[in-house]
Amino acid sequence: KSLFLLMIVLQVLGMAAFYQLVVVLKDKTFKKFYMAIQELYLFSAFLDVGLPLNEVLDNSKLMQGSLLENKFFSALGTRTKKLIERLKETGLSPKEELQEIIEGLWHLQDEQFLKFTNKVQILKFSALAFFFLPAYFLYLASIFQFFMEQ
Repeated sequence: KSLFLLMIVLQVLGMAAFYQLVVVLKDKTFKKFYMAIQELYLFSAFLDVGLPLNEVLDNSKLMQGSLLENKFFSALGTRTKKLIERLKETGLSPKEELQEIIEGLWHLQDEQFLKFTNKVQILKFSALAFFFLPAYFLYLASIFQFFMEQ
């Protein structure tokens, strides 16, 4: 009975650990993207409404947000800064280049998603190896022990 309980505990711990690790990995991988995408879409929407540029920048939080602060987005951040500077100087609509920056951000997220799925596969294998496989071996050991007693 205690062996059966140990097998159940190992499997439940394995499921809980796997779930928690996937949630942490997902947040670590994609939270920066959620923020950057939100900033860019808010910036685009506020520009379409026709608000003054300072209000657009304040409301979208683009200048102090994830896109310009996070080193992961350095190339896109530089393009966005140049876009804002050009918008301040000329007043011309940045829609086309803004759309290219947004597409670049989505492309980066797709690349990170592929890396994320590979990491989840590694986590899945680790959970199986460290939690479910020992429970299986305990089960086999109990069966062999039963037959040895016969």
